[in-house]
Amino acid sequence: MEQEQTNLRQSPTCTCTSENPEELLDTTRRNLKNLKKNGEHCKFTYDSVFIDILFHFRLSLCPHNFQEVLHLGWEAATQGHKIDPKLRTKFYLATEAAECLARQSVHVTAQWEDAVQFMIKIFIEVGDENLFVGPYHTRSLKNWVLSVLCYADWCPNYHIRIQMLGIIQLWCKKGQFKNSNIGETIAFGLMKLSEYLDAEEHLLPHGTGLNLDSAWFKIMYVLYTDGCLLVTYHKAALQIKSLRVGNEARWLARVVELVATRTNLVTKRLLVCRCWDSYQAVQLIMKSLYLLKVLVFSLHSVEAFSSFGFARVALTALIQVTSSTLAVIPTIRAECARRNIAITEENEAELSEEILREALDDKIRALTFIWNYLMTSPKSKTLLTILKRDYGEELNRINSSATKADIQIFLLPQAEEDDMANCPDRLLDGVTMSVMESPVLLHKSQVTVDESTLVYLLLQKSPQCPFTRTPLHHDSFCRLPDLQQEIHAWRKEGSCSHHE
Repeated sequence: MEQEQTNLRQSPTCTCTSENPEELLDTTRRNLKNLKKNGEHCKFTYDSVFIDILFHFRLSLCPHNFQEVLHLGWEAATQGHKIDPKLRTKFYLATEAAECLARQSVHVTAQWEDAVQFMIKIFIEVGDENLFVGPYHTRSLKNWVLSVLCYADWCPNYHIRIQMLGIIQLWCKKGQFKNSNIGETIAFGLMKLSEYLDAEEHLLPHGTGLNLDSAWFKIMYVLYTDGCLLVTYHKAALQIKSLRVGNEARWLARVVELVATRTNLVTKRLLVCRCWDSYQAVQLIMKSLYLLKVLVFSLHSVEAFSSFGFARVALTALIQVTSSTLAVIPTIRAECARRNIAITEENEAELSEEILREALDDKIRALTFIWNYLMTSPKSKTLLTILKRDYGEELNRINSSATKADIQIFLLPQAEEDDMANCPDRLLDGVTMSVMESPVLLHKSQVTVDESTLVYLLLQKSPQCPFTRTPLHHDSFCRLPDLQQEIHAWRKEGSCSHHE
């Protein structure tokens, strides 16, 4: 691998004698025109003159010339007839372009934005082919990409910072971020950009912006599997426990919210807009289910979401994802039946029906795993308690949907709602009017709310008291342990009366 990386650095051999980038560009334009005329497009390979210019004139290219070199190189590489050389030429072109910017420590100001966005577009096209190129990117290139991702003074345009995920995905391979600080730096950058990330614009294949759906999911998966999120989970758990919500807790809540929102959008576009076929919708929902499983319902993550304050974040997302998944199953099964009826002598039609049915079964198994984990894991006891007590209506609706779809994918827990008729008002949340679990007093308004309600307020960008509109900080509320004991005693008494 080291030898291949060395060869990459030495592969461009400049065939031009001019030291002036403008003259090189004129020569390049003429060469490309002649080759097009003669139909010799494939001659532009690794040692193309475009890479020569980027490689030998890194310190002298202005934004205008830099962008023209990229466009000319893209045009030449696109004219190739073979897929693999075409992709590799584009990859080497984009890599040399990024190296050019990294060596100069270019800050992506307005004059560089168009060129950098075009360079990222090339990288994303390579990434769509699942080409792992991490070892070929130098440390200086990676440092430049991470600086642009993480810091606004390197790039004030957050759209471009988000698009850097298209380059970072090319480094993502299981085990690649272990024993290095790159994974933690990527997580830090994602944390700072979470408020700008939009599910419809960035996380859907047909969003209005550059498609980063695969990039985001691939990065999040590798960050989790390589243990780069353990510190984030630990800090988030401590923040929720102490009611001092910080960036880590807000980021995890935002990620879970994005997964749920994305799944709802996929369902809507399949059932209402018919934007995708059934197989594509199944694959998109599978990504959401798998990410929800590893980020919330797994050994290292469930502890952070098991506090009374944070549990509602996870459970709300689970209810939304489950409802969306069940809603599309009848449509997908009907599609399977239509494809099966249409089978004649074409194996391709039969294969399509089998692949779609298998994908649907995989989706059901993934959903079943999450619910089984929630029902059986000792670490999810708090989640299960809140689910049975506060989500009875949602559980009944999910059970009804599963029955209509004629599937038994999991054993739903039985709702155990509180007897609100005999509950004293002092035990009720001042916002939700439900029985509290861990009461907290808001000093300014003298209203008592549940810890989960307070955490929801604290997760907002500018936390405010819902009654006085004053800012919420760690000195503006306090726990009420005596009232909490009274709530537990009331629940215990109600449980004994119910059994009698």
